[in-house]
Amino acid sequence: MRIEIGKYVLYSDRWCFWINEKFETTDRKTKQPTGKFDERKVAGYSTSLTRLLESFRDTKVSGSDAESLEELLIVLRNVYDDMVAINTVAVEKGLERIGQLK
Repeated sequence: MRIEIGKYVLYSDRWCFWINEKFETTDRKTKQPTGKFDERKVAGYSTSLTRLLESFRDTKVSGSDAESLEELLIVLRNVYDDMVAINTVAVEKGLERIGQLK
């Protein structure tokens, strides 16, 4: 399964869920955007939606470059908003546990 949710892509197979984040690649020499996109894993490999969202939260918050409490609060708010969007779409698709996948 592959479901796009904004800049994230929710994947699953018979055993687990994971989330990739889409990003625009940059030229290594010029550091300019190439117009091409790639993905990197930001959460997973989880057997339930709850554990997947916990993994997502932990990865995004611990990987932030916040240097003040105010910046951390912004990161937390953005992560929370992304988690709500991912959860909403996943639940709409009927996904809660891997065992429920068809």
